[in-house]
Amino acid sequence: MKTERLLRPALAATAVALAMTASAAGQKLTVTHSGGSTQMDIPGITKITFDQGRMHVSSADGNQSFDLGDIDKIDFDLNGEPTGSSVTSVIGNIKISYLYNALNVTAPEGPLTLEVYTVNGTAIAKTKGENNISFDFSQMPKGIYIVKINDKTIKLTR
Repeated sequence: MKTERLLRPALAATAVALAMTASAAGQKLTVTHSGGSTQMDIPGITKITFDQGRMHVSSADGNQSFDLGDIDKIDFDLNGEPTGSSVTSVIGNIKISYLYNALNVTAPEGPLTLEVYTVNGTAIAKTKGENNISFDFSQMPKGIYIVKINDKTIKLTR
């Protein structure tokens, strides 16, 4: 009962934050509970309420109800893309992959030069390598970056 009393204000605050930020497709709410985990699309959620020790989530896909004492964790993915997701593309003979906030670039023929800029044009990093170079974005603020790889330019959203 004490856990429920302590958890209720935190859950209410996250519900308010959810309502204020839910706009992009791909955003997910994941409730991990004693029976497993339940994932819902945030833009489809119309209402979250708390009463009698339960959290109720109404959405376009139906209604879910969770006993507050059974909830282990609630995750709000507002990026629309999980941190561990992988994006791979090929530009000419250069393979570019983004996985776990790391940009990896490979090419059968070097050399490679990787430059990272903010959208304002501020240089963040420049690195060189032969056939493989990487840049770790995990410490970078979320936002849009311009990445130049040799003579190719891409936009990366973190």
